[in-house]
Amino acid sequence: MNRVGTSGRLGLSAGNRCGLFERLRGQLLDHPEVRMPQMRCLDVGISRERTGTIRYALPIALALLVLCTDASLAESFRRLSGGQIRTQVTGKVITDGTHWRETYAPGGKLVIEEMGHTASIGSWRIDGDHLCKVRPGILNECYELWTAGDRVEFRLGEFPPLEGFLRPARSK
Repeated sequence: MNRVGTSGRLGLSAGNRCGLFERLRGQLLDHPEVRMPQMRCLDVGISRERTGTIRYALPIALALLVLCTDASLAESFRRLSGGQIRTQVTGKVITDGTHWRETYAPGGKLVIEEMGHTASIGSWRIDGDHLCKVRPGILNECYELWTAGDRVEFRLGEFPPLEGFLRPARSK
Protein backbone atom coordinates (compact mmCIF):
# COMPACT_ATOMS: atom_id res chain seq x y z
CA MET A 1 0.00 0.00 0.00
CA ASN A 2 1.34 3.45 -0.87
CA ARG A 3 1.87 5.83 1.99
CA VAL A 4 1.07 9.46 1.57
CA GLY A 5 3.99 11.76 2.42
CA THR A 6 3.92 14.64 4.89
CA SER A 7 2.57 16.95 2.21
CA GLY A 8 -0.56 14.80 1.91
CA ARG A 9 0.19 13.93 -1.71
CA LEU A 10 1.77 11.00 -3.48
CA GLY A 11 4.15 13.21 -5.43
CA LEU A 12 2.01 13.03 -8.55
CA SER A 13 0.99 15.80 -10.91
CA ALA A 14 -2.47 17.32 -10.50
CA GLY A 15 -3.94 15.29 -13.37
CA ASN A 16 -2.41 12.05 -12.09
CA ARG A 17 -3.63 12.67 -8.54
CA CYS A 18 -7.20 13.20 -9.70
CA GLY A 19 -7.01 10.19 -12.03
CA LEU A 20 -5.67 7.96 -9.23
CA PHE A 21 -8.40 9.22 -6.89
CA GLU A 22 -11.12 8.46 -9.44
CA ARG A 23 -9.76 4.94 -10.14
CA LEU A 24 -9.51 4.07 -6.43
CA ARG A 25 -12.96 5.49 -5.80
CA GLY A 26 -14.35 3.44 -8.66
CA GLN A 27 -12.78 0.24 -7.35
CA LEU A 28 -14.09 0.90 -3.85
CA LEU A 29 -17.61 1.65 -5.11
CA ASP A 30 -17.63 -1.70 -6.95
CA HIS A 31 -16.80 -3.53 -3.71
CA PRO A 32 -20.02 -4.79 -2.05
CA GLU A 33 -18.99 -3.99 1.53
CA VAL A 34 -17.78 -0.40 0.95
CA ARG A 35 -20.09 2.57 1.20
CA MET A 36 -18.54 5.92 0.15
CA PRO A 37 -20.17 9.33 0.15
CA GLN A 38 -20.42 11.13 -3.17
CA MET A 39 -16.97 12.78 -3.63
CA ARG A 40 -14.94 14.18 -6.44
CA CYS A 41 -11.31 15.23 -6.82
CA LEU A 42 -10.60 18.87 -6.12
CA ASP A 43 -7.00 19.85 -6.70
CA VAL A 44 -5.97 23.04 -4.95
CA GLY A 45 -2.74 23.33 -6.92
CA ILE A 46 -2.22 25.43 -10.03
CA SER A 47 -3.51 23.87 -13.22
CA ARG A 48 -1.34 23.46 -16.29
CA GLU A 49 -3.25 26.24 -18.01
CA ARG A 50 -2.62 28.64 -15.14
CA THR A 51 1.02 27.60 -14.84
CA GLY A 52 1.52 28.37 -18.55
CA THR A 53 -0.25 31.71 -18.19
CA ILE A 54 1.85 32.67 -15.18
CA ARG A 55 5.03 31.49 -16.86
CA TYR A 56 4.44 33.86 -19.79
CA ALA A 57 2.59 36.68 -18.06
CA LEU A 58 5.20 37.34 -15.37
CA PRO A 59 8.15 38.09 -17.73
CA ILE A 60 5.89 40.25 -19.90
CA ALA A 61 4.69 42.22 -16.87
CA LEU A 62 8.27 42.70 -15.66
CA ALA A 63 9.42 43.84 -19.12
CA LEU A 64 6.59 46.38 -19.30
CA LEU A 65 7.50 47.66 -15.84
CA VAL A 66 11.13 48.16 -16.88
CA LEU A 67 10.21 49.83 -20.17
CA CYS A 68 7.71 52.16 -18.53
CA THR A 69 10.19 53.02 -15.78
CA ASP A 70 12.97 53.75 -18.30
CA ALA A 71 10.61 55.85 -20.42
CA SER A 72 9.49 57.88 -17.42
CA LEU A 73 13.10 58.48 -16.39
CA ALA A 74 14.02 59.60 -19.93
CA GLU A 75 11.05 61.97 -19.98
CA SER A 76 12.09 63.57 -16.72
CA PHE A 77 15.44 64.67 -18.18
CA ARG A 78 15.45 68.08 -19.80
CA ARG A 79 17.96 69.51 -22.24
CA LEU A 80 19.82 72.57 -20.98
CA SER A 81 20.40 75.71 -23.04
CA GLY A 82 23.84 77.31 -23.25
CA GLY A 83 23.02 79.76 -20.45
CA GLN A 84 21.65 76.99 -18.25
CA ILE A 85 24.75 74.87 -18.87
CA ARG A 86 26.99 77.77 -17.80
CA THR A 87 24.94 78.33 -14.62
CA GLN A 88 24.74 74.64 -13.75
CA VAL A 89 28.37 73.52 -14.29
CA THR A 90 30.58 76.54 -13.56
CA GLY A 91 32.49 75.81 -10.37
CA LYS A 92 30.92 72.36 -10.07
CA VAL A 93 31.94 68.73 -10.49
CA ILE A 94 30.31 66.09 -12.65
CA THR A 95 31.17 62.55 -11.52
CA ASP A 96 30.00 58.95 -11.62
CA GLY A 97 30.75 58.84 -7.90
CA THR A 98 33.59 56.33 -8.15
CA HIS A 99 35.67 56.15 -11.31
CA TRP A 100 35.89 59.66 -12.72
CA ARG A 101 35.18 63.31 -11.92
CA GLU A 102 35.38 66.43 -14.03
CA THR A 103 35.79 69.83 -12.36
CA TYR A 104 34.50 72.76 -14.43
CA ALA A 105 36.41 75.73 -13.05
CA PRO A 106 35.40 79.32 -13.80
CA GLY A 107 37.39 80.66 -16.75
CA GLY A 108 37.13 77.38 -18.70
CA LYS A 109 39.68 75.15 -16.95
CA LEU A 110 38.69 71.46 -16.93
CA VAL A 111 40.36 69.08 -14.47
CA ILE A 112 39.69 65.40 -15.08
CA GLU A 113 40.42 62.82 -12.43
CA GLU A 114 40.25 59.07 -12.85
CA MET A 115 40.29 56.73 -9.86
CA GLY A 116 41.34 59.59 -7.58
CA HIS A 117 44.32 60.76 -9.67
CA THR A 118 44.49 63.72 -12.03
CA ALA A 119 44.40 62.21 -15.50
CA SER A 120 44.49 65.40 -17.54
CA ILE A 121 43.85 69.11 -17.62
CA GLY A 122 41.94 70.62 -20.48
CA SER A 123 39.36 73.29 -21.13
CA TRP A 124 35.61 73.65 -21.47
CA ARG A 125 33.39 76.17 -23.23
CA ILE A 126 29.82 76.72 -24.29
CA ASP A 127 29.10 76.62 -28.04
CA GLY A 128 25.44 77.41 -28.68
CA ASP A 129 23.53 74.91 -26.55
CA HIS A 130 26.43 72.48 -26.27
CA LEU A 131 29.11 71.90 -23.66
CA CYS A 132 32.43 71.44 -25.41
CA LYS A 133 35.36 69.67 -23.75
CA VAL A 134 38.94 69.74 -24.97
CA ARG A 135 41.62 67.37 -23.67
CA PRO A 136 44.68 67.97 -25.86
CA GLY A 137 45.50 64.92 -27.92
CA ILE A 138 42.59 62.97 -26.36
CA LEU A 139 39.24 64.67 -26.78
CA ASN A 140 37.58 67.56 -28.60
CA GLU A 141 33.81 67.00 -28.46
CA CYS A 142 30.66 69.05 -27.91
CA TYR A 143 27.74 67.47 -26.04
CA GLU A 144 24.12 68.21 -25.31
CA LEU A 145 23.70 68.37 -21.54
CA TRP A 146 20.52 66.88 -20.06
CA THR A 147 19.65 67.00 -16.36
CA ALA A 148 17.08 65.60 -13.96
CA GLY A 149 17.71 66.81 -10.42
CA ASP A 150 21.40 66.13 -9.74
CA ARG A 151 21.64 63.53 -12.52
CA VAL A 152 23.41 64.57 -15.71
CA GLU A 153 23.68 63.02 -19.14
CA PHE A 154 26.22 64.01 -21.80
CA ARG A 155 24.59 63.18 -25.14
CA LEU A 156 26.45 62.98 -28.42
CA GLY A 157 24.54 61.95 -31.54
CA GLU A 158 23.50 58.31 -31.61
CA PHE A 159 25.94 57.20 -28.89
CA PRO A 160 24.56 56.07 -25.51
CA PRO A 161 24.62 58.96 -23.02
CA LEU A 162 27.41 59.27 -20.47
CA GLU A 163 25.72 59.47 -17.08
CA GLY A 164 26.92 61.25 -13.98
CA PHE A 165 25.93 63.42 -11.04
CA LEU A 166 26.33 67.16 -10.51
CA ARG A 167 28.16 67.92 -7.25
CA PRO A 168 29.69 70.97 -5.60
CA ALA A 169 33.44 71.29 -6.16
CA ARG A 170 35.73 70.32 -3.29
CA SER A 171 37.42 73.22 -1.57
CA LYS A 172 41.17 72.81 -1.24
